[in-house]
Amino acid sequence: MYTNISHPKGLSAVREALGSSNILNDVVLELLNLSLKNNDFLFNGEWYIQNTGTSMGRDWAPHYTDIYMAIFEK
Repeated sequence: MYTNISHPKGLSAVREALGSSNILNDVVLELLNLSLKNNDFLFNGEWYIQNTGTSMGRDWAPHYTDIYMAIFEK
């Protein structure tokens, strides 16, 4: 699941879950966006950027996935 959530859909779900727009919510969304779009990893001696989804090792990944699934199921 972690690697299959598109960035726009995931960010949209978090935006919906946070509710009304305010400075703190905007900062959280911007930091999440930066983390999603700059997720690099080393595999077999080569560096890659993960273009979709998120890595399972991120502290916030389970919460991000839970939020996405809650909005998806709604």
